[in-house]
Amino acid sequence: MNGTEIQTDTEPVRTEVMKPHAKWKDSHIVLFVLPVVLTMLFPVGGLFYLLGRFSPIGLDFCAIWMIYPLVVIFMAWCLYTGIVKLLITKGNRTGGEKLVAIAETGVALIFFGLLSPPIFFGLKLGVPPIAVGLRHRVESQVDIAATRIWLQSLDAELGEYTEGGVVYVRSSKWLSRSELPESLRGLGAGARLSADENGNPRIAFGWGGTPSGHWGIVIGMEDMTIPESEFSPEVRHVVPVEPGVYVWWGE
Repeated sequence: MNGTEIQTDTEPVRTEVMKPHAKWKDSHIVLFVLPVVLTMLFPVGGLFYLLGRFSPIGLDFCAIWMIYPLVVIFMAWCLYTGIVKLLITKGNRTGGEKLVAIAETGVALIFFGLLSPPIFFGLKLGVPPIAVGLRHRVESQVDIAATRIWLQSLDAELGEYTEGGVVYVRSSKWLSRSELPESLRGLGAGARLSADENGNPRIAFGWGGTPSGHWGIVIGMEDMTIPESEFSPEVRHVVPVEPGVYVWWGE
């Protein structure tokens, strides 16, 4: 018509429509897998365990407490989304999808259930994950026998000494990381040398000053007394590693 040719052999354009089921599957990672991971890392304490196990300094704990509010907001959104799925769109879901929606909502509820006691009721349950991580760190990184041999060579560093004709008593001494034996340098900090109740030398590492409190490692001779955990007036958890060696965490 009017000299215009009509092309009839063009191939039809193929369009793919994403199935609702595919979108539903994609949401599992955001609404189930990620919340499970966050629950294990934060209120359960997995992240604090890992930092106690591997981190040489405490500055990382400040970053955790800065991230915590964002995690809480995300989990609140997951809880809201899960409730919406269950109540508003329940007629459009299969039996399996309903179970997944229940699981997604349940993970968010567990997150806030584990988070609530320490915040609202001041409840402290069991041994702090950071102390468990520290214990495993000592067990895997520190040669206790070699450390004790080194400590015995430091007897002269403590006790009475004369300077300018005046007798002084040194009860403790700070040692930099470079002054420590190789088996202790992996802990990533200097330490304080002091005497235990038997007069034997012991070495103590300490970190703290963050919202997570204070924590440390003490290594002495086998007959050194390991103190008991205290919960009043301040909380101080003590976790023995072996006779004469312990880690601790306190508020």
